[in-house]
Amino acid sequence: MLATPNYGERGSKGKGSMRMNRVRSRISDSDAPGGSWAESLFTAPLANVGLAPSCENPRDCGVFFMGDGEVSEGWYHAWSLDRDLVVASCDFRLLKRVPFAFDFTNYFAIRHETAGILPPAQIMTFLETRPRTGRVFMPAGTHVAYTEIEYYDGYFEKAFGSGCSGSLSRLAACLGAMRGRSMWDPQIPHLLETIGNTEAHGRAAELLFAGIANEVMGRLLIMEERFSEAVDDGDRQAIVLVADHIRANIDAPLRLEELADRAQMGATKFKRLFRQTTGTTTTEFIAIERVEQAKQLLASSELSIGQIARMCGFARATSFSALFSKRVGTPPRTFRKLARVAFSDDPVRTVELC
Repeated sequence: MLATPNYGERGSKGKGSMRMNRVRSRISDSDAPGGSWAESLFTAPLANVGLAPSCENPRDCGVFFMGDGEVSEGWYHAWSLDRDLVVASCDFRLLKRVPFAFDFTNYFAIRHETAGILPPAQIMTFLETRPRTGRVFMPAGTHVAYTEIEYYDGYFEKAFGSGCSGSLSRLAACLGAMRGRSMWDPQIPHLLETIGNTEAHGRAAELLFAGIANEVMGRLLIMEERFSEAVDDGDRQAIVLVADHIRANIDAPLRLEELADRAQMGATKFKRLFRQTTGTTTTEFIAIERVEQAKQLLASSELSIGQIARMCGFARATSFSALFSKRVGTPPRTFRKLARVAFSDDPVRTVELC
């Protein structure tokens, strides 16, 4: 999957750089450790954005792609462990407006990004349970920079005895419920940054990548255990049902007392357990869900901003726009343009960015 650190000469200066002047390998990338499967996964889709396998591989493992100078500038590095996991990092900028298509398979991924079409998130997770093809239309000037670990079925078969979907069902539910940053292990983004910033190469880089991938998965599972143990099963189920009720009625007034009654709890207990279960307060959870619903409607419908505001529980479009801009980092109208560029399945009809 594509995502985003700063491109170009960032590699020659400062923390986290991939120093292009320290080229250590001139062997074929497919011959480098961890390179053959990674090359088969990424060569075709990255060719669409002007990135091609390079004989110069600063990390001396995996496969290293360089921009052609016409469609893109920058780099993309991917290393694979058998067919079990992929560690990828990149930093490139598009010089032309290009369509881009990529195939999803059954895998789980966690990403730390610093730049992208939409405002970057500190941590993003993906759980793909069915094969599909995604399409984006990427305008000139798009800057993509991220570090990502992708875990495939082989990894889960070896570690847990079942595939991706079966192994991660509880973890996926946990991550879906955790809206508050306080629930996330702060070491996870740090570990992903370490991958992108490392100057290790060859076997040292391979050991680092594999070790971090395993530690990140271990920390995710610890998060899931803490999430499950923090609240009694019955109380947790009641909170989950209230969270589902909030999502299903996001356009309606949602009062704390009514939500507590629905959970069959007193207000004080409800507030405490809701925060323990979701990692955030009821008020914050409602605001997050309203913004998430608005994002979906902005990206997928022709509804006016006022209509979307009302459908997301806001009495006035002005208050909706203010909250949306504060939380997302861009006004609703601008987000709509960006989202249509990012997620359109019909590039011919994509809205142009100014």
